Amino acid sequence: MITDILDMGEQTKLRGQVVVLGSGIAGAEVATHLARHGREVVLVESGRNQFDP
Repeated sequence: MITDILDMGEQTKLRGQVVVLGSGIAGAEVATHLARHGREVVLVESGRNQFDP
């Protein structure tokens, strides 16, 4: 699930067994590997769906 933090309320809490910061090559690989092996993963990325100067 992809969610924009601006769409979440201030009281929203993200929960997972592992938090991965950055969805570059390494972050995406680690997050995918952990999720496929049963971990609850929160993947945090600073980018948006479209470029925002």
